[in-house]
Amino acid sequence: MGRRPAATWPAHRVRCVGCRATKAFQCPCPMSVIYEVNLSVQNEIATEYRQWLGGHVREMLALPGFIGARILEIVGDASTTEATFCTQYELVDQSALDDYLRVHAGRMRADGVSRFGDRFRASRRVLRDVGGY
Repeated sequence: MGRRPAATWPAHRVRCVGCRATKAFQCPCPMSVIYEVNLSVQNEIATEYRQWLGGHVREMLALPGFIGARILEIVGDASTTEATFCTQYELVDQSALDDYLRVHAGRMRADGVSRFGDRFRASRRVLRDVGGY
């Protein structure tokens, strides 16, 4: 659990949400993690899905440990039958992600499945910042 290198301190963050440090070199907290969800959505439901996704992301941000998110549209995809999105959630640390996966993930994932069934696919991965330039 070393100190956070100054180059990886998010520009938008004024204080660390963990220790409340105001400068990166003062922060003893472990590095944040990015929980990425890649989505392939049938074109017929893409507009409705995108609207739902905004609310879903706001719900995720209300959960403990979530400190930021963004929704990206993947461009240049050759598919004409699906829209593709990438949602990246920033969490304070791996422990917060582990808690989410253990306590909340089943419920949050079930909401999308109950609304859209098999008309979308999701894949997930975890990313850790190792430096910025």
